[in-house]
Amino acid sequence: MKHPILARLGIGTASAALTLGAISAVATPAHADPVITDGEIDTYATAYKQNNAAACTATSPSANSSKDFTTSDNQTLTLGHSYTGAVVNDNDASDRTDVVSRQNGSMKVATLGGNFASADFRTNGRFSMTAAKGAAQGCDTYAYGYIETDFNFKIAQAGWFTVDMASKGYNYVEAYIEVENQSGPDTDQDHYSEFENHTGTDRVWLPAGEYRFYAETYRDHRATQGNIVRDMSARITASFVPGGAAPAAAQGGGKAFVDLPAARDCAGNAVTATFKKPAKKVAKATFYVNGKKRKTVNSAKKGKTVKLGSLVDAKAVTVKAVLKLDPPRKGKPGKTKTVTRSYTACSG
Repeated sequence: MKHPILARLGIGTASAALTLGAISAVATPAHADPVITDGEIDTYATAYKQNNAAACTATSPSANSSKDFTTSDNQTLTLGHSYTGAVVNDNDASDRTDVVSRQNGSMKVATLGGNFASADFRTNGRFSMTAAKGAAQGCDTYAYGYIETDFNFKIAQAGWFTVDMASKGYNYVEAYIEVENQSGPDTDQDHYSEFENHTGTDRVWLPAGEYRFYAETYRDHRATQGNIVRDMSARITASFVPGGAAPAAAQGGGKAFVDLPAARDCAGNAVTATFKKPAKKVAKATFYVNGKKRKTVNSAKKGKTVKLGSLVDAKAVTVKAVLKLDPPRKGKPGKTKTVTRSYTACSG
């Protein structure tokens, strides 16, 4: 597996996360079924002398392995390496640098409703380097270890692709997406960091089409930088929600009385709420869109709908219904219930 960003930018050239922007993809036909192809998780670790260093020998070969995956939903794939070795000066046995790199990783991919739904990439491990002569060592030992994953995926409907990243102890983490099978210049977006402790979230609008996702955690060190011991952990997740869909279920006790749909009507720029069976218990219902009062219903019955229209296509929407219930008996106050649901924007 290649390192697309490492090859282009190089370790040490960046010190912050790049923000994902809108990707303009070449138009491709919609796909009836979700497809994930060419998936792989790969790991590697090694230690060696740098160029122009003294005559030195590495005591252990590199550690590497890989696994392929395709369209299997919700299956967790695991992989790791355990590398222990040293680089020793051929002319001075006391000039020795010991290296340990251990990393374990897992990858889980899911699809839903004709689209890629989510990916969950987790890694953890420990990296250490101890040079007997410290910065004075003659082998200029360099070592690194990584776990990376990538796969191609298709989406049948345009929507929002979100990457969340959190890492500790690694000195390079990355999540990368690019458009597949397009003519013209490369189109890609990247979120990466070279801080040892990093969190970040980025989101990009994806038209229907084919894409490639790549993620990596990486640790490297030179003996001339001093001895090091690092415990490492990281989680990189990616998720896709079609435009206008609700990323999460409705919240609040009012959902027993009012149903807020799984997606807004992008063509009609509206969200339509529907009263459910116990609607006769609702004395008054007030509906809000993004905090602004839109409609009030004083008589509700099962099946009655409330259309909240004139929504802005390119803005996310949060709908809230505040329900005042009939008191259980005279002289007792009625309860108030709420139900809330948020929807993504219909366009980027």
